[in-house]
Amino acid sequence: MAKLLTIGIPSYNRAAKLDRQLAWLSRNLAELEGDCAVIISDNASTDDTPAICAKWRDELVARGVDVSINRNPANIGPLPNIARCIELSTSRFTWVIGDDDEIPDDKLAWVVARLSADPHLAGIVLNFNGVGKSEYPRCFTHEHDLLGDGNHVMAECLKQAYFGLAFMTAQIYRTEYAQAALRAWPEGRSNYDFQVFLTACVGRRGRVLATSETHCTYVTGDNVYEKNKRVGMTLYADSLEVFVNLRRIGYESPLCRKLGWRHLWQLKRRFVANSLHVSPLLTAKTIARAASYLYKLQLPDRHHPRNGVGPIRPHPIPH
Repeated sequence: MAKLLTIGIPSYNRAAKLDRQLAWLSRNLAELEGDCAVIISDNASTDDTPAICAKWRDELVARGVDVSINRNPANIGPLPNIARCIELSTSRFTWVIGDDDEIPDDKLAWVVARLSADPHLAGIVLNFNGVGKSEYPRCFTHEHDLLGDGNHVMAECLKQAYFGLAFMTAQIYRTEYAQAALRAWPEGRSNYDFQVFLTACVGRRGRVLATSETHCTYVTGDNVYEKNKRVGMTLYADSLEVFVNLRRIGYESPLCRKLGWRHLWQLKRRFVANSLHVSPLLTAKTIARAASYLYKLQLPDRHHPRNGVGPIRPHPIPH
């Protein structure tokens, strides 16, 4: 029988952080061994990551936990490595968590209980707080949990803070829907905001829970977007490409247009700052890409290119 939940952990050359996160997971799997499976996807690390994986695999397997270790033959990049965790999952739900993200000790049990109580959910969006370069008490501002049709819940989350759907550790997916989302835009794995598409695509499949209470912590200023100016520049256009593809799978055109214009306005200073640190060629390419996606967002629906793929149809929601 398939497990209820697979916890996936993608990692690359962060053995110490992975070790701490697996220690957290081991503690919190107590009495949940029969409900959960674990996948660790090592992105061809050159440090002690393989030894850490082997140590915790042996410890967890001895307790009856299903553990799979995937080691990519080469570093395939962060988004494809996240996708590998989803592709390899055989559980009803998949929760991919960062090897360094902070999750309180009671949250895994809460997730398992929530999924057990509502096994027909398409996904859960966990609210989270931010610490580090910028601090905020909650990403999403809804005062009560949102539970209902995923199109409405996701649209509200996108309007409040679309970037919140990109925080990997805050997303729990019905596995078959996430795997279908990967197939809906296979080229998206090269897009640095692909997680937003993945989350929103899953949401169109059924009922979604978006929590008001925070369940994990995001360390701001400690990601590749902030540290690598070239990636930050690329992301400026990548987000617009995501909005184009959200429209393609059925999200309303006015919402996608609004997201696009707000994104350009809010990040204009960051774009100018990044352009001073990267090549003129990349700056020109980014401007050209952004203009192309913005044009597609303005097209009337009857002229909007589908690229051979129709909208994602919601599944019937069981009562």
